[in-house]
Amino acid sequence: MVLLSALAAAVPVAAQTPIPQLALWEAHMLTYGQAACAYLAAPHLFQEDLGEVYYDAERVFYQIADYTGDASWNTCAQRAEAVYRDQYVLSAACWGGGFGCVPGYWNFTHGLTLDFLRTGDATSRNAVIALSQNAAFAADTTPLADTERAWRSRAPAMSWSATSITTPSAYSSRSLTTLATRRG
Repeated sequence: MVLLSALAAAVPVAAQTPIPQLALWEAHMLTYGQAACAYLAAPHLFQEDLGEVYYDAERVFYQIADYTGDASWNTCAQRAEAVYRDQYVLSAACWGGGFGCVPGYWNFTHGLTLDFLRTGDATSRNAVIALSQNAAFAADTTPLADTERAWRSRAPAMSWSATSITTPSAYSSRSLTTLATRRG
């Protein structure tokens, strides 16, 4: 009974301790996010645009949309997608056919997954599946020695993240139907 009373009276940590400089962080999120979005709206060389979307800009723009409740950020996410998915992933040809053969440090699937779940865009779903199968370190035949060193850990982690998004569990087969069945 005492434990229940203590739990009922407990205040979440976030309510007890304000987040330091939250307003500054929010202001920077909006300022730098708007600058990146505006940059993607203007014409640039492909390599310049690609650098602007590094580390999953599509995901970041969707997160800003969710955080602010402002759907106009979805346009920014689509601009990032047009660079990363349409110009980079879909053109990253693989030996023997297919696409999505990108280096491990360019394997960003969360934004594409959010896009598919929000819009039903099958091209985003197919890009996630291709990345989970074809990006560096994605193959089941990747030598373990290629993943053992700490300085190499990021690329295999990105590959694992892509695979975990597309498969129900780490031990499931590579028949990737999860995303398709979720959308109906």
